[in-house]
Amino acid sequence: MKTNFGQTAGPIRNFGTQLEAQKTELQTQKQQLVDQNVQAEAQKTHQTEIFKPATWFNKAQKISVTAKELEATRTQSFEKVSEQINQSEQILAPLGSLLSQLKDVSPASGLEFSELRGHYESLVDMFEAADSLQQAIEAAGEDIARDFPSEQLQTIQENLATEIDATSDRHTSIVQQRQQEREKAAKEAAAKRPRREVATQGGPPTKRARTEFEPRRFEPRPLATAKIVKGGDIKDADLTDQLAFTLGNNKIGEAAAKALESLKGGARTGLLNNLKAFTALADHAQHALDYATVGSAGFGSPRTRLDHQAWNYSGRLDGESIDRRQASTQELGKNLLKALEGGSPGKDVKNALIDGFIKEIGIPSHLAKDWKPTVTAVRKAIDGETLVPLRCLNETIGSVRGPYAPEDRHAMKAAVQRFSQAVVEGNIDEWKTNNPLSQRQLATLSDKAQAAWNKSLTIKSQGHGKSKLVSQEAEGTELLWATKVGGPSHGFDTMSQCVLSLLTNARTHAITVKDSEWHNYAARAYLRLFPTAEGKTMLYLDPVQSDFSYREHRRDADHSGKFEQAMVRHAVKKAQEMGVGLTFTRGYDRALFNLGLEGMMRRDQHTFILEPSAGVTEASDTLGMGHDWQQMDRQATRPLTMTTIRAKDIAQIKLD
Repeated sequence: MKTNFGQTAGPIRNFGTQLEAQKTELQTQKQQLVDQNVQAEAQKTHQTEIFKPATWFNKAQKISVTAKELEATRTQSFEKVSEQINQSEQILAPLGSLLSQLKDVSPASGLEFSELRGHYESLVDMFEAADSLQQAIEAAGEDIARDFPSEQLQTIQENLATEIDATSDRHTSIVQQRQQEREKAAKEAAAKRPRREVATQGGPPTKRARTEFEPRRFEPRPLATAKIVKGGDIKDADLTDQLAFTLGNNKIGEAAAKALESLKGGARTGLLNNLKAFTALADHAQHALDYATVGSAGFGSPRTRLDHQAWNYSGRLDGESIDRRQASTQELGKNLLKALEGGSPGKDVKNALIDGFIKEIGIPSHLAKDWKPTVTAVRKAIDGETLVPLRCLNETIGSVRGPYAPEDRHAMKAAVQRFSQAVVEGNIDEWKTNNPLSQRQLATLSDKAQAAWNKSLTIKSQGHGKSKLVSQEAEGTELLWATKVGGPSHGFDTMSQCVLSLLTNARTHAITVKDSEWHNYAARAYLRLFPTAEGKTMLYLDPVQSDFSYREHRRDADHSGKFEQAMVRHAVKKAQEMGVGLTFTRGYDRALFNLGLEGMMRRDQHTFILEPSAGVTEASDTLGMGHDWQQMDRQATRPLTMTTIRAKDIAQIKLD
């Protein structure tokens, strides 16, 4: 039995055909307006020549006024037609994608286990296309929305959602069954092994009672690991017990205690810090997804950083990652024990930590042989919870979906590996700013303006109710987690190719906003730097994206408009320090009015120049060039009419 979408999709296909015809007609009108402008310019030049004598001045003046009125009318018509064409393109792109993918769908119950993953991803692709189409229709206005067969689209989405759930349930059921079989086999094997005694909390290891571990002593993950890694005054016994518990080997705890006792001063402090980091690394490796096996989960990925921190993964993703988690735990434990029992535990543990982290993020050893990692940078990366995003990017970027050639995917993979190298070498921001393509992107700036662009700002403002907001530009490893605020397509685990422009290009910053009543970033917006076709350098503020968990728990604050105001304050301050103009995408007019800037708002038309991307791709919903695309050469946007505050007006703004 199959679910037939053909009949349901018929009205949508007819709508697309009509819209395509309207677009063709609009393009014809646009060309006619262009031709009229050319003729008008020629006529204007001719009139200037024949009306030079002073006696003809009054007649020439009247004709000039009429010509200006006609030119203004043509300009308005041109902008209106261009906007209508853009609206059509925004709808036709997801509509065509949906219709090209839509097909008869076999029920999940009739598929083999090996077929379920591909089936699931195909369904998610179709649902994503339908969702993008719905958003495009809503953004196009009431006239188009009224003519669109929304009921048929809703039916298709409901059917797809049902099939997605059925596929996920079947996959989860099989995975759980296999997991139960593994656990049963593990229990049977454990019952045959002699009981192992371990040390509990309190006193030196050699003087404590020998008994089994009591896991309830430790806080639920990830809080236990965070306490171990970030805690200042941690008892050796707590750390060594946690190590043994996390890695499932009592000998590791005993060897760690012995190594700590043998060292003093800076050497002991260094070993202590490295053991804390190793504890966190092992904990992350025990719970992270095996992206080499599950691939990119796309829109089935965890939506927020909080979901990742709580290891809130679906049964399908969780089940397929069990084998790697077990292998990682065993290998990390074996290497740490070997380092602790060697003749130089301080040096050997440091090397084991660095090598273990590089391997866990999906980098083969031969690729990293010429890298120059530092233990400080690796500890910082572990503290910043980067194992999951780096592993995801390294293991999925080569197979991203979209119109990318094999050489594009190879170049993307190389860009991610270079970013990973910068992480472990501790020079992310320097590399992002100084790589050759980034320097091309900043070439139009003076030294003073470039220094201001590269310097991160921190600005405080009033949030909703009693909350306080702090906006700042994400730096270093926090760039990875900025991608998990809202979206969701720009998340590192959703559409990996979309994050490369942020990670690698100096022209793109992410303004993040923290709320005093929320634990992670509450909102973010990309702030971009582009020269225009006229040679002016402008800042370009993308729309605000708020964290999904924040939306659910603090809905009133999310809808208060305070995030938009915080972003405007931040962007204005940045533009003032750089001495450049500022353009705004959709959603900021209310904030500009509330901040008293309506007198400085202009509707200007800009053609932005994009120098090649250091990350192979560029991604933006607002530049009019698609959602994401290959951008390895110099490109120009179409003329975009945007709310603008010019540089001379920016300098006069005074915000509290």
